This record gives sequence, C-alpha cells and structure tokens, in this order.
Amino acid sequence: KRKKKKKIKEVETVNEVSERDDNADARNLGVAEDAKKHPDVLGETFGEVSRIKLSIDIAKEIFAAQQEIPEHDNIVRILSCQINGNEGSLMLETTDGRLESLISLVFSSQPNTHEYSFDMRLRWCHQLLLAIRKVHLYRVHGNIDTMNIFYTSSLDRLLTVKLGPVADRKCLSRISQSRNVFYTSLPSSTLALDTGADIFAAGCILSLLLCGHHIYGLESIDQYRNMEHRILFNKSILKGVSVEACDLIERMVEGSVDIDTCLSHPVFWKARKRFAYISELVRTGKHLCLPSDEKLGLGSNWRNKLQPEGVLIHHLRSSPSSYECHPSDFLRLCRNFYQHPPRDYQGCDLFDDAILDLQKFPSLFLDLFTIFGPDSMCYS
Repeated sequence: KRKKKKKIKEVETVNEVSERDDNADARNLGVAEDAKKHPDVLGETFGEVSRIKLSIDIAKEIFAAQQEIPEHDNIVRILSCQINGNEGSLMLETTDGRLESLISLVFSSQPNTHEYSFDMRLRWCHQLLLAIRKVHLYRVHGNIDTMNIFYTSSLDRLLTVKLGPVADRKCLSRISQSRNVFYTSLPSSTLALDTGADIFAAGCILSLLLCGHHIYGLESIDQYRNMEHRILFNKSILKGVSVEACDLIERMVEGSVDIDTCLSHPVFWKARKRFAYISELVRTGKHLCLPSDEKLGLGSNWRNKLQPEGVLIHHLRSSPSSYECHPSDFLRLCRNFYQHPPRDYQGCDLFDDAILDLQKFPSLFLDLFTIFGPDSMCYS
C-alpha cells in the first residue's frame, strides 16, 4: 500500500506584510475575528507540515541562522530549506496553528467548548520568554509577532507555544506599519537589531495573550505611530490582569529589563516559590533593611489583614509573642511557616492556601522583588 503523503499547508510569509484588512469587530474587541471562520482552532488537521515561501537568498539566510540555535521545546524546528526554480521554501515542523488564531479563539465572543484560564495563558507567556532567552544566547530574533508564533496541541489538549523562524536583515528593513491589529514588531524606522526590540515586541504579545488588547492601540496606524514614539501606553486595558502581570508588561515595553529578569518576575512564581523567596530574604538578613513605611501595604496592623481562620494566622497564634508589629516580623512569620509547616494539614495544598491568606497584600511580592531584586533561585 502506498503511504499517504503529508498534506502541505502553505502559510503566509512571516516577514512580509499581511494583506488582510482590519475588521470592525476586531477593532471593538481588540482581537481579530478569525475565530468565526475557525470556531474550533484546535480542530484543525493534525500532521500538517507548514511551508513558508520566500526568495531563495532569504530562505537560505534564515535557514542558516536558525541552524545556529540548538533545538528547544518552544522553538519551531525548520526541517529543510527547499529550492524550486526561483523560489525558496522553509519546511517547518508540524504545528496546529498560529498564535493569532489562538488569541482570536480565547477572546472571541463566539461560544466554544474550550476554556483558557489566566494561569494557562500565563504559562504560554512563560514558554514564549523561554524561547526568546534561548535565541538571545546566539542572536537577536527580529521577528517576534503573532503571525510568527505557533502552537501545538497534545492529545489531552495541552497547548505548547513555539517561536517561529528568526528574521534576516533584509526582511527586517521591509517590515512596515500595514500589519493588522496584531502588529507587534517595532516599525522599521525605529527597529534596532538588539534584544530590547525583541523584548518590546514580546511585551505587546503578553498584553494580547493576557487581556486581548494591544497596548499601543487597536488600529494599525495608531500602533505604528505610538510604538515609534513610545507614547500613549494604554495602561487602562491592563486593569483586568493582575498587578504583577501589568508590571511585567510595563517593564518590557519600557525597555528596563533583560530576558532573565522577565523570567524571574514574580508573576511566574508558584505559591511555594513565593514563600521560598521570603525565606531567603530572612536567611540573608535583607528583611531587616525593609522600609518601615506603608510601601508594602503592611504597616503595623498586618496581623489584622490576614485571613481570620487561615493557615498563617494559626501559625501566628502558636507563638504570638515571637512577632512584633514591624513588617520584618511579618516576613519572619512567612519564613518560619515555610521552614516549619504544620504536619497535620488536611487541605489540598498548604502553600496555595497560605497565599490565599495574603489577598489583602496584592503587591507584596512585586514590591519585595522591586526592592531586593530577583534571587538566584528564581532563575531555576
């Protein structure tokens, strides 16, 4: 029997201008309406191979540049560079769609059977940043855009985000403002071949993933002008996300962080890691340098802000005389709780429940991170 050939799916050139027009609903929603055409993006045919058509010179240059970067779980592999007449093609590994379609599905007003929680989308953001860090060990990426970021889906519908091919220098000079609402690369007039441009573009994508809006406007022409002059950063659209996520996006588009700092940001910390961070501050004595003002939202009445029947207040009651009213005492309480957790706890997850006790301190870990910086353990 003949083996069935894999279906070839031609995709738009990742480095060239999209010819699609913005759609009125997309301007209102902040996302494209591709989900109307593909109500179930995850239902696309599995086992397809994506082919990107380019000129021969550009295809060869991108293929050679991509070979310098070792394989990574969150970077799309280029299987081969094929030449057919006067045209070149890059054959990519199997993917299930582009990030643009996934964002459309997540924020579409159309009913669908999939739910994508904030934590799940935050995981996609983390995967994207991991891919960028890998690329930055070798070169600048230069084409971080929702049309050049892909995703794959496992049988249990667990999605993995994968960064597409790097851009070559010739393509970079041709990037224009005529992209759709998802335009995220810096305009060519201000585009610099440095890692900061990659981080800036990734910050815009994090905004799209977490709240469905581009932070520099909904119209392509507005995005071009605003990004070029770095003006009108619309913080109001980030109100629906956490304080920590908003802070990370701001830092990325303002150009004040490198990729390692992005990955060590507290927005990605799990509950246990948050208490481990505080424990390390206390172990090194840094907690004694904590300002006594209201900067952390603690103050002298931090005891009254803990959940009345929470696990932390129970730990406090076991030795109330050990803690005074200074914010540093609060950090000692968290450290002792981490070092000596109750052995007979009956809940689901001790540290997850302890984090819930700190709901009245929404910016606690972000403020500590801002004051003391990332700890070495945060890079693991």
